[in-house]
Amino acid sequence: MSKEDEGFFEAKARRKKGSQGKPAEDAAHEALAKLRATNLNFDFDRLLDSRAAGRVVAPTVADFTFCYQGRAGALEIKSMKDGHRLAYSDFPQYPRMKRRAAAGALCLVAVYVQDIRRWHMANVLDLEEISRGSWDVSVAGWTDCVVFKTLFEGAV
Repeated sequence: MSKEDEGFFEAKARRKKGSQGKPAEDAAHEALAKLRATNLNFDFDRLLDSRAAGRVVAPTVADFTFCYQGRAGALEIKSMKDGHRLAYSDFPQYPRMKRRAAAGALCLVAVYVQDIRRWHMANVLDLEEISRGSWDVSVAGWTDCVVFKTLFEGAV
């Protein structure tokens, strides 16, 4: 196999890993759209993903930004096949979200665990300060629920 072929397959594997969270993001988008349709005090935007855009746009603070009853916020959606640990390396938005939260925004991270079909959510300010390693999404500080909309409405 040539080096060119190896590069192609490596890039394909990276794209596949990067799209693992797409169903979770779509489910969150659908729930947020329903909330916007029924609540005049809520609005949101889905931000362009830097990786999906071929890195031609700057990285964004999160997958979604929202305003709810006069408060601004950011929501990052993560997805994992199994387990209960969110790796720091899989959450590059953490420092930007932490800074946005320090400025007064409500910054949330929601993790969908595919094997058990459950959502976990936490405020970024409640996450233990780490620069490597991972967070345990099954411990106190992380709320969990089967339905994303219920979880999100409880957090805001």
